[in-house]
Amino acid sequence: MLQLGRVDLTSPAGKLLVQMLAAVAEMEKDLLVERTAAGLERAKAEGKVLGRPARIAPKDRQQVIELRHGGMSISALSRHFGVSRQTISRVLDAVEGSSLPQEAAAAQPMADAAPKARHGARKAAKAVRKPAAARATDESDATPTTRLVERSRICSR
Repeated sequence: MLQLGRVDLTSPAGKLLVQMLAAVAEMEKDLLVERTAAGLERAKAEGKVLGRPARIAPKDRQQVIELRHGGMSISALSRHFGVSRQTISRVLDAVEGSSLPQEAAAAQPMADAAPKARHGARKAAKAVRKPAAARATDESDATPTTRLVERSRICSR
């Protein structure tokens, strides 16, 4: 927080002071962005690997693919490698071109099949809802009581 004393920020001199401080803050932000970009570029040039480390090493990724082609389930693979099922699925999705053996693919349920009944109604209701921006404009026109009633309807669904 700025400690400006008794400076009247509504006066012309006060407005000038605020604008100058805002310009300095914007310049500092731009310099920070430039330094960050330069540091990332330098790190890449030095060959450093950026980002979060992979949970499964590249050699293990190939083993995951081979075991999956061998018929091992995703759950068994996740237990074997000590990672989540989602991590195994990401590895398999990354090599989308590697199709499963015919009998394993036939045994798998279709991903495009209709969702279960209890989930289908919720998904349909979400699809009909307005985007957040549209809801915000509608709510701004409503009275506090109307907003409260509408929110209670949404929460009771």
